[in-house]
Amino acid sequence: DSSYYNRFGADYLAFLQYIQSVRPNAKIVCVYGMMNNDYLIRSAITEAALQAGDGVTTLFVPKGNFEGAGYHPGQKAQEEFATLLAEHIKSIL
Repeated sequence: DSSYYNRFGADYLAFLQYIQSVRPNAKIVCVYGMMNNDYLIRSAITEAALQAGDGVTTLFVPKGNFEGAGYHPGQKAQEEFATLLAEHIKSIL
């Protein structure tokens, strides 16, 4: 149902704008994908980040392995994600 994704995108944008209102100089990284990679959610996050403007970036990570507890990404996936996130943060500072 597209109304879910539209509502999600609008709520996500409102969330980003709230953060910007209380921390106007903050750099915000919207991270998504390690547990799920739904194209419509990814699109909604991308659009919200673009609408929020300067200081907001996105980092979409590949789905991790599910070797951890409760079908969560395992240690190797977490380490790979940490490297990607560190590189992304360095690139925006």
